[in-house]
Amino acid sequence: MTDNNMGFIRVACGCPRSVNGDIGRNTMSVANLIMEAEKEGAGIILLPPQSFAGTGCGDLFFQEHLRRMQEEAIGDVADTFSKAKILAIAGCFERHGSTVYDAYAVFQKGDVICGTDDLVLWDDENELLIGFDDDCHIQMMTSDEEITVGQMAYTRELVKITSAKNKNIVMFAAANGILMIAENGKIMVENGPFDADNMIICDVDTELILHERITSDDFDDEGIDISEAEPIDTVHMWEGPELERKVSPAPFRPDDPELLASNCREIFEIQSSALAKRLAAIHAKKSVVGISGGLDSTLALLVCAYAHRKLGMPAEDIIAITMPGFGTTDRTYDNALAMMKSTGATVREISIVDSVTQHFKDIDHDINDHSVTYENAQARERTQILMDIANKEGGIVVGTGDLSEEALGWCTFNGDHISMYGVNAGVPKSAIKDIVRWVIDVKLKEDPEFSKDNDLLAKTLEDILDTPISPELLPPDEAGNMTQKTEDKLGPYELHDFFIYHTVRYGATPEKLFFLACKAFEDKYDEEYIKKWLETFYRRFFTQQFKRSCSPDSPRVGTVDLSPAHWNMPSDASSDIWVKMVKGL
Repeated sequence: MTDNNMGFIRVACGCPRSVNGDIGRNTMSVANLIMEAEKEGAGIILLPPQSFAGTGCGDLFFQEHLRRMQEEAIGDVADTFSKAKILAIAGCFERHGSTVYDAYAVFQKGDVICGTDDLVLWDDENELLIGFDDDCHIQMMTSDEEITVGQMAYTRELVKITSAKNKNIVMFAAANGILMIAENGKIMVENGPFDADNMIICDVDTELILHERITSDDFDDEGIDISEAEPIDTVHMWEGPELERKVSPAPFRPDDPELLASNCREIFEIQSSALAKRLAAIHAKKSVVGISGGLDSTLALLVCAYAHRKLGMPAEDIIAITMPGFGTTDRTYDNALAMMKSTGATVREISIVDSVTQHFKDIDHDINDHSVTYENAQARERTQILMDIANKEGGIVVGTGDLSEEALGWCTFNGDHISMYGVNAGVPKSAIKDIVRWVIDVKLKEDPEFSKDNDLLAKTLEDILDTPISPELLPPDEAGNMTQKTEDKLGPYELHDFFIYHTVRYGATPEKLFFLACKAFEDKYDEEYIKKWLETFYRRFFTQQFKRSCSPDSPRVGTVDLSPAHWNMPSDASSDIWVKMVKGL
């Protein structure tokens, strides 16, 4: 698809099958691992301490014969791989006086560099630091400890924390067989001491690391004097065609079910605690929220219910208002009523049909003209009702719009775009589904008093999850079914959430974003389909910034946040160079 490596390097960690003191056999194992990694297209391989002599030699390390045999073995490996592209780093030993040191031999194109665990290598062309220092973009970690109970779990946490703290790639190789590769705090691939394979491979993303560092306020990457680093030839970058890493189609959602549940709980707590804090700070008497029977307003009402419990405010102080209009279907209307009743909120129903019809007469708009004016007039009328009731009741309007809608501008300016506090603004559409599912499966079961009727609430939430996403601003068909489905016009939210994450979080280029999306959704969407909606994403993401520039306050729940406090972008920025790149893919 592309000749551009997009910052990927294929790296490998291996563990030779060594015998203490058997330099010949161990060297053959070292060579085989390097050869296998080279064959797989790896640019770097890390082998553990004492790969040539074995970690358990004890006083044999003082034997001159062992030292000379190791020296000869290192020379043989250098000769064997004199024409290879791979950069190989293998543990050895050095002796100075009566002290034996762990050292490392670095092989590249016949050259050998020897150093201890402060070794840093500098690839000038790719601007990468590779070595044992925390400031390196690719940090090496090794261990010669014997395997003990719990060591795998401990090592996993150590590698994750190191990679997260240093915002880098960590390659870990232990003589006991534990191998790990981490990227920016995430374990990409690992191998345990008792696993059959003794090498792991992963394509790591150096562009991601560089973007993470330059956009971080708390990271100083000037800790290493480059002049003191050992210069090396250019590291061989990934050439494809297949990427050796999993690209999740749902980057906001962890694969681990327990972690997903934990994240949902934490997001829900952040949302409800933030709303409770805002209500208390301004001495608001009521929360006012519009309920459509859709996903976003559903989560907003659940958050309101929990926030009021935190403050000791009765559920009746939530004024939940359903405002049926020209496009409201029986399904969403019934679900809205059931939601409001089950949570114990004060239920109000205010039809907007008459007021919007009068408004169309006032502005001389044909009611049969179902243009953007027809749609947006309804959204603005609903917002006016919510705002005025909030003023009358001494409350605030709780916004329902989510992060995905903010990114795409899928909201009416000065309509549902506006509230007094937007509890969902930092939560993507895909995560809203997860949180609502978590409420059904976990929250309602562990908290019998969450609502007035948990059984009714759970049943209603299930149906809401199964309802197509729609603003319901266009009239239903003759059978009463909705005719307006958001994803038919915008494209799948799962695609857009993927685009949002990689664009905002890691600054992916259009070419790279397209490549990653094709990899992530290869079993679901073809390339032309992905390209179509990627172009839509860029156009809308740029043209709709003016709505984000004046959006309401909202709690920050994750690292991707498009609120004015955390995302700075001119409203008149051009998307041309991004769209042009997509068209040329």
